[in-house]
Amino acid sequence: MGFDSAKFVTSVTDDKKCLLCHGVLDNPVRSACGHVFCSGCILPWVVKHGQRPQKCRPLGPTDLENVLPLREVILNLKVKCEFFDRGWTHAVRLTDLIRHTQRCEFKPVACVNPGCGQLVPKKDIYLHETVTCPCRPIGECDKGCGLVLHLHTLADHDCYQALKVLVRTQEEQLKELKEKLALVSTKFSKKEKSLLEQVSALNRQLGEQTEQFNGTIKDVK
Repeated sequence: MGFDSAKFVTSVTDDKKCLLCHGVLDNPVRSACGHVFCSGCILPWVVKHGQRPQKCRPLGPTDLENVLPLREVILNLKVKCEFFDRGWTHAVRLTDLIRHTQRCEFKPVACVNPGCGQLVPKKDIYLHETVTCPCRPIGECDKGCGLVLHLHTLADHDCYQALKVLVRTQEEQLKELKEKLALVSTKFSKKEKSLLEQVSALNRQLGEQTEQFNGTIKDVK
């Protein structure tokens, strides 16, 4: 399937478009009669029909040749960033688009603060999570539970209830780990013994934390 011509900064001429999907050529290949297609478009067609889409003569996969010079020309065309509408105004080469998209400072990133999840441009995520987010952490509770408090739950915070929820969550995690351990333990070889030991250590750690929080609950209560 070819590239969407609307993503390109300048109009793309028809000689750079696939005769099947009409998009800008992706990995162009050429038939003996000179027609050019995206490899991903023409190969399934050939397998199914055994002839050119123009029905001018029979065609097999071995009758197609890569058009590398044309491919290089297309890869060097300028395209709009995926996040163009979010503020990125510079054009990038098609060949650099994937790498740019991964690093673009306007790429939306989900806030990690519990209860938020808002999508924020990558360049602003730190400021959002630490300063402007209504669910941002504001420090540890000084009333005895020691849990991290978040702005949106501050008014309703109850040490006893919060610790109960935490213990219940950890107990569920512990149960899930034990079930997974029981399910896969028979499949592990001696080489994977260390992994089992790590899981067991995590089980013990969660168990100790649960006991610790249960003790804290009693103190708070």
